[in-house]
Amino acid sequence: RLTREALKALYNMNLVEEDKSKAGYYDVVGMSDATPPQGYVRDGRDRFEATFRFLKKQAPGRRLLDVGSGMSAQLVQRAKAHGFIPTAFELDTPLMRVAMRRLEERHGIKSVLADSLLEAGFPDASFDVVTLWEVFEHLPNQLEILREVHRILVPGGIVVLQLPFYTWLIAKVRILRLLNGGRIPTHREWPMISPIGMFGPEMHLYNYTHKTVRNLLAWSGLELVKFQVDRNYFIGSYPKLVIQDAFYYLSLIVSFLTRGRLTANVFLLPYGRKPRTGG
Repeated sequence: RLTREALKALYNMNLVEEDKSKAGYYDVVGMSDATPPQGYVRDGRDRFEATFRFLKKQAPGRRLLDVGSGMSAQLVQRAKAHGFIPTAFELDTPLMRVAMRRLEERHGIKSVLADSLLEAGFPDASFDVVTLWEVFEHLPNQLEILREVHRILVPGGIVVLQLPFYTWLIAKVRILRLLNGGRIPTHREWPMISPIGMFGPEMHLYNYTHKTVRNLLAWSGLELVKFQVDRNYFIGSYPKLVIQDAFYYLSLIVSFLTRGRLTANVFLLPYGRKPRTGG
């Protein structure tokens, strides 16, 4: 089990490419006004638009907590642009102190730092929306975190999780092994589609299926609202975007045919709700 000290050390690492032309997407260091490097297209912030359209219709209010906002804090910036009142939460590490101070100074967005969400001290029913975007799979205490989310949500409040999809990752490995003579290629060999890193226990402690998501939400007192197809707006070269878009449209078809129960995408994007009564 990953210790608290190991988790904090991991997320205090500088994983950002100094050469922005090599970075996976260009605003990972909070440079929200920067322009993409040459050969890169598509703004990663656009990936949140469908989520905010849904939240504007379904959330009972506009108070939003983003757990694990990261160096770029893209989500809370887009939340503010959409009329939400965002709060960014991060682990209390030197790197995150700098990032959160920058977020408050540049964008006027409140931030909270603590060793864990469980120790942040948020009052009961203090948020209408809680988001954990590419965060939940890194946390060892899954049920404790979701039950804390349940506590700090108002009745009818929405939780948004963006999670790695186990079924797709397994299929991806099998395809790559078949195409590579029975051996899984390394990320250096096939950087666009290599699975290495997606399974590494030092990064992703868990991967998810539709069933595990439903169970986790239910065990935490939350109701599954729906699975949404994630647009996968990563900055990248055109060949990579073509591959991503192909799976996005395939996911839309699969999701439509199965009434949202399945997806062909690399991510799961479930929405949960705290019951309005009796929760």
